[in-house]
Formats: sequence, structure tokens, C-alpha cells
Amino acid sequence: MKESSSKVVLRERARAGGRRRFVVRYGVLGWGLPTALIGASLFNGMGQGFTWFSLTSRAALVHLLIWIIVVGVMGGYLWGHVYWTTAERNRTRSHTASDEGTSPPQS
Repeated sequence: MKESSSKVVLRERARAGGRRRFVVRYGVLGWGLPTALIGASLFNGMGQGFTWFSLTSRAALVHLLIWIIVVGVMGGYLWGHVYWTTAERNRTRSHTASDEGTSPPQS
């Protein structure tokens, strides 16, 4: 299956920025923080009912801070790092297979 040239350009641009920038941008900011905000809101809302007060109370703000640190930063870093590592491994396999004149293994 051929990829569109725009996807290849976007992936190469993200790769050119380096691992750290990718992990922060796509892992922490792109996956971790939105997931933490949604998770904390749902967690607090289900426990106390969805009211404005339940989402802005002191306990809710403490839960939000914990979610941001644990899920947002740590989970986002882990997600970004694993995604980068997997993508680089697949890229290396693809280039190695094309250099040898064979197609990459299908999974």
C-alpha cells in the first residue's frame, strides 16, 4: 500500500525535529494532556455528578493536577517514546529491505 506524499512529508518533518521534540509535541502535548483533562473531568464528574462546582472544587483541581502529572506528562512521554521507537524501527526495516531488493515483512 503506497502512502500519499503529504503523509510522508509530515512524517519526515516530524522526524527531522528530533526525538525530544516529537515526544513533547505529540506525546505529552498531543496525547497526554488531552487524555488527562478528559480523564480527570470524567472521573470527577462520575463521582460527584456533572456540575460546574464538581469540576472546579478543590478536590477536583487536586485530581486534575495528579492526572496531568501522571497521565499527561509521564504517560504522554511514554506514549511518545514508544511511538518514536516503533516508527524508527519500522523505518529501518523498510529501508534495509528496500536496499536488499526485497519487500518489508507484512504484519
